[in-house]
Amino acid sequence: MRLKALETFKCVGPECISSCCTVPWRITVEPAVVERWHALPQGETRDRLLRHLRPATPVADEPERPGYMFIDMGSEHRCPHLGADRLCSIQAELGEEFMGKTCRDYPRTVMDDGAVTIQSGLLSCPELARLVLFGQEDINPFQVERTPLPDTAPPREADRLHAIIARMLRTQCEDTSLPLHIRLYGIGQSLVDIALLARAGGVNEISLARMHAGLASRLRVASAKVRNQQIPRNHVGSGSFWRAMYIFAFDSGIIGEPSSQPEADFNALMMRKAPADKDFIAITQQVARLRKPAIAALRQPPYQAALERYIRVQFVNRGFPDRPVAENYIASYLNAFIAYAIVQMRLWLRYATRRELLPDDLVEAVYVTEQRLGQGKTLVMHLNEHPELLRIDQYLEIFADSC
Repeated sequence: MRLKALETFKCVGPECISSCCTVPWRITVEPAVVERWHALPQGETRDRLLRHLRPATPVADEPERPGYMFIDMGSEHRCPHLGADRLCSIQAELGEEFMGKTCRDYPRTVMDDGAVTIQSGLLSCPELARLVLFGQEDINPFQVERTPLPDTAPPREADRLHAIIARMLRTQCEDTSLPLHIRLYGIGQSLVDIALLARAGGVNEISLARMHAGLASRLRVASAKVRNQQIPRNHVGSGSFWRAMYIFAFDSGIIGEPSSQPEADFNALMMRKAPADKDFIAITQQVARLRKPAIAALRQPPYQAALERYIRVQFVNRGFPDRPVAENYIASYLNAFIAYAIVQMRLWLRYATRRELLPDDLVEAVYVTEQRLGQGKTLVMHLNEHPELLRIDQYLEIFADSC
């Protein structure tokens, strides 16, 4: 599987509107490159390279990697090796072999589990985000090379159950006969149903096969519920979710200080201390007022296709449904969907301020969100700190209300 946009992607260097060399990231350098730097002749270049190296102490959810170092970006989060021409001085002076793998590969990623190789990309890169969102006509952002399926089922029951669940969730994601927001709601409902089966001790091949066989009917029912506004609603649960998302996005720098009255009003409501149920209900109502006019614009064909490609890349990059985070399908789904929800929130606020949306607004919302989320690691930590967010049955309607 390969991200199609990589075929035409080319770093625009000094023309980039948000250079990866000026983002507050932790840029690691592997031992082989560190050795090359040490082996350089004495001089200004060697001194500069080594002066900005720091030991790569492990961070949350990352294994210790002996010999790895990282580049000190300084308080201004600017790589010290970024030249005045906004190009990498290491590459210019020494060549790619003296760059760390992180910088050599970015924004490309390769995931290989021994059975499937996935060549994808990080949409924190503005140019790649633009190509994925608006640089192609196909709704599927990936070129998939199908390999023959094995004749026999996996020997372990757990693997067989995973294969059934992943196939069922993937079918819902890829069924473009239904609007995206209905599929997202259907996936959420399936995850809730699987969790209920698990709690009752009823997850087995027969129950999952039965659920998969009835998937088309379940999706038609979900579609009718959404269309006829018959989805059960929990205004407190939804308000709690959106408040958590806003505070997380605000603290992460994805959503900035209010610059208009609608943004100021929204901020004041979201930041209210010790909110009660009535405050969460007010948040749900305010979100609905913001969302309605913006969604009318976002459900137009160019934006709907762009959002479809974005969520599909999110699913692949976050391991859903084939490589779920910690074997937790809900956590893996949320790891992708929360970024999608925050992108939407940015766009609602932008529309409330300007009363219009441009393709560049969506591109900016995507790359800024991805830059701040750091390949999803920030979200994983956030979900670990707030396990209540995994109770998606408390706010299931938000999936149907998305773009």
